[in-house]
Amino acid sequence: MSTFARSKIIVGVDYARISYVPTRSESMKDPEPITKWPGGSAANETREKVPSKIAYASENPDKLTEDVWGYGVFPGLRSYCWTKLLLDKKTCETQYDDPLLQQAVGSAIMGLPPNKSAEDVVSDYLGFMYQHCLRSLEEKMTPAILAVTPLEFWFTMPAIWSDQAQFATKRAAERAGFGSRPQDEIRMITEPEAAALAAFKSTSENFEDVLQADTGVLVCDCGGGTVDITTYTIRLVNGEKKLEESCVGSGGKCGSTMIDRNLYNVMGSRYGSAWTTVAPDRRCPGSRFMNEFENHKRDFGSMSDTRDITLRLRLKGIEEAHPSCVQYDPEEGEITLTNKDMKRCFDPVIDKITTLIDQQLKEVKKARAPEIKTLVLVGGFGDSQYLFKKIKVMCAKYGNLFPIVPHRPWSAIARGAALRGLTGELVEKRRCRRHYGTQFSRTFRPGIDKDEGDCYHDNFMDKKCKMGWMSWPINKGEILSSDTQRSIGFHMTVPKDMKKDQRTKSLVLYSCSLGHAPARWDSPGVERVGVVRFSFDDVNLKKLAKVKRGKLGSRKTFHSLDFELQVGMSSKSGVLHFDVCYEGEKCGTAEIEFERETDADDSSSNWTGRMSDLSFDSYDD
Repeated sequence: MSTFARSKIIVGVDYARISYVPTRSESMKDPEPITKWPGGSAANETREKVPSKIAYASENPDKLTEDVWGYGVFPGLRSYCWTKLLLDKKTCETQYDDPLLQQAVGSAIMGLPPNKSAEDVVSDYLGFMYQHCLRSLEEKMTPAILAVTPLEFWFTMPAIWSDQAQFATKRAAERAGFGSRPQDEIRMITEPEAAALAAFKSTSENFEDVLQADTGVLVCDCGGGTVDITTYTIRLVNGEKKLEESCVGSGGKCGSTMIDRNLYNVMGSRYGSAWTTVAPDRRCPGSRFMNEFENHKRDFGSMSDTRDITLRLRLKGIEEAHPSCVQYDPEEGEITLTNKDMKRCFDPVIDKITTLIDQQLKEVKKARAPEIKTLVLVGGFGDSQYLFKKIKVMCAKYGNLFPIVPHRPWSAIARGAALRGLTGELVEKRRCRRHYGTQFSRTFRPGIDKDEGDCYHDNFMDKKCKMGWMSWPINKGEILSSDTQRSIGFHMTVPKDMKKDQRTKSLVLYSCSLGHAPARWDSPGVERVGVVRFSFDDVNLKKLAKVKRGKLGSRKTFHSLDFELQVGMSSKSGVLHFDVCYEGEKCGTAEIEFERETDADDSSSNWTGRMSDLSFDSYDD
């Protein structure tokens, strides 16, 4: 108990896994994962992961009196899983995404309850996680000590996610109760970075010579929904090993749940309506059928590749003489999957992963970064023997590349997140994953610009202007440190008689993941991130120069203001943050609002102010 007294506890949360470590300890101990979970047989077993499932009593009135989660979700319940994937609908699709994912969204496999969003369901699930986390800590230190002990939560998120999904993750955690006590905080960290921390600690303690300075390491986080790949260069800084990203990371929505969707595809093509008419609670995640497949999926590749497996599921309308009675025993109600069937489920996923790795290695070479010597596999799927064998074969082609799986890859992300709070930053330099910018207007150029409805007459300048041009002060691939900020300068004219309660404006922030960002906001590949709303209550307009514009008899007086929008990526908050400054001083407040799914499509009407080529300036600080 003395270990916990008067210390802060760092808690790493990887959605379905939790690890914690007190800041006051005699040694830099490895974070301890929570391994006891409520529900079913799990109450008496040790497991590092809890299923990311939830079932609502309102949808199971005959079976439940209260909502259940994790191991408490038993076969036969209408339940929800894979919901975390639904948080990120804004990320542009890539060639590495699971082609069956979009088909699954909205179906019984990846549906949502009526009147609930993905964020609502994730928040409900995390609410159970939060309460269980508190109960687990109380068992270690008593409720009285926990009540006065600060908790610093580090939440992980896929690096490939959109900014909107990253904010949604943090918002769902806050709604679930994390950080709700006055002394508690929530921080964010990407999954590859957390994985790198766990891998470095594990490998440095046991195999010190594996990760050498001035070499490269590729971290491949193979989770359930996503695969994140980031390469780092190992540097020796003041006698300590530090990391810097070698190039822009990559990834796709092609995690191990894609194997399940491939299984559904095999079943559908083989058994047709006999499969599709099976009730969702008998064939979807959480069912006995899928639980049995999950066990075989985990073991696949660890033994002979020629053995068959059987799954229990009774199909109606298929007898022995039926044309669809293939690898099905109607008497026993058992389906047989051959080794070839299992490979049909696994190989498309692994092909995407190896292609991602190969592409990342090419990018490292293009960036002239140090050669990658070590490939670290982490995440739930990273523990697959079949995946490791395939990766090992791929690495052999490069000659000097060796794959490793650190200790306990299932909980590596959560443990690494906790280590981030305990040991500080390991990654000193990151690569920006996308371009960021804003719109501006400039003087219309006859014969060059097309007047397509996005032109207007600027009364202040008394000129025809065209809006929709893009300025990209933050570029993809740019090296960012934890305190890096970029400034977007913009000009605004406001009426002389503007009241204080009217001094709220907005600026639309855009992003682009292409190699070269386009010049126009309506070009393919340009995505709207959200609206940064800010106030400038503290600016004394009376001290500003006055300018009169307009025709005689109707001239109006305006004030001219030059602002800076400072965009930064804090290493602790883990998400974009914004400040709006006037004459070098922060003025008012600034926050970003994301577009809801029901919002209208992006258009120039979203703008509350226009900027001209004579008054707009975009620069780096």
